[in-house]
Amino acid sequence: MFADLLELTVGADRARDLMQVLAVDTPFKNRGGKNGQGAKVPTPLIAHALHFLLFEDLLKRSPSTLAITGEAMQAGDVLTIDHSALATLDVPYMGRLARGRHHLGHILEPLGFVQVEAHSLPQLSATAHIYRCQLSATVPDFVVMEVHGMRLGPEFEAAARSIFSDTPSPNHVRVQAHLARLKAGEELNLDQAAEFLQGVFAWFGRQHVPPLKDAYQTLCTHSPISAWMAHEGQGISHISLRVSHLSVAMDMQLRQGRELQLVKTSLDQTTKLVGLVPDRGLRPFRDSTNRIVQMEVPIANLAFMERSDDSDLHFEPGLF
Repeated sequence: MFADLLELTVGADRARDLMQVLAVDTPFKNRGGKNGQGAKVPTPLIAHALHFLLFEDLLKRSPSTLAITGEAMQAGDVLTIDHSALATLDVPYMGRLARGRHHLGHILEPLGFVQVEAHSLPQLSATAHIYRCQLSATVPDFVVMEVHGMRLGPEFEAAARSIFSDTPSPNHVRVQAHLARLKAGEELNLDQAAEFLQGVFAWFGRQHVPPLKDAYQTLCTHSPISAWMAHEGQGISHISLRVSHLSVAMDMQLRQGRELQLVKTSLDQTTKLVGLVPDRGLRPFRDSTNRIVQMEVPIANLAFMERSDDSDLHFEPGLF
């Protein structure tokens, strides 16, 4: 049924490629069976499919992710998603969006995700919220970074207001109807689940108009995460792949000429994380005359995570 859902959502070719390169828990693959498009889809399957579609979106935005995925397919390797990371801004001037993590929680919670951890990151004026699917342990986590913009002063507020305050709502009537069903504990059929996944992408991207360059540069000095949101919105900032040996994964990336960030390690040494230096790309901005100009900015990246203790999949502030 999982393959059927992906095929209805993105088409047969794209679904086949995703199923070939991304790991799916065996019960997910075999669960249900194809009983027509009216068949009910267990909610955890929709939650897992969302990670697949966000990974595909990252393929379009990150050349490194595309290259690494191609290398894996050529080698016959399967990639396992550990978590997907997103960013939000907690201010009362987000236009028609819910403030902070609640914007994404509106989508994640009906899919069975619950906030299980929250880690304060004072150096970033942010909190990292860990959302875990309570309906299935095999669904990857979401890490939602929430920047506390009200702590960053009037200069930040003026710049952020100019970017975010007129953001339109991504609400879609059909998506809202499906969300209501999920909140009520109902299961969607295949058609409804595919329609939901197709429509929900409005929540994972930039809804606001291109930002003013001066406002963006002000955000860069106060909050790099908020500055990133100015051109990427609530898009995926990175997806972390689970690896057995981080040193092997790092060596492979370095041999391909890719740059790595510093390794981050949990206090008990059971969890290690390293990210690629984010890919850069052109994004539209507005100059002082309101003319659209292109500027190169950091876009997104892949990360690699080694967990030596699968029984306790917790996060720590030092991993962010």
